Amino acid sequence: MGSGDTSRDMTKADTAAACPLVSPLIWYIPGLFSLVAVPAAIMVNPFFFGLAGSLLAGICLLLSPPHRRSLGVIGLIGAVAGGSLGVFVLR
Repeated sequence: MGSGDTSRDMTKADTAAACPLVSPLIWYIPGLFSLVAVPAAIMVNPFFFGLAGSLLAGICLLLSPPHRRSLGVIGLIGAVAGGSLGVFVLR
């Protein structure tokens, strides 16, 4: 009895239904919060809000479907740039 006997082939429909989101647009929320954290990283606290924005952008990248990850990438770049700008330029 090999390992191939007990496992079955997963089809595309099985993997799509494995962990459905409540709403198909739920991945927008962490991405938008990461963009909101960019001005706070510049003006208020660069370390905390830069870290929070990058973590929210990472969550957005994990939740978003393929070819829809631009919001998370923009949020990640904005969090790094906002944190760097707040630390090195404005302080």
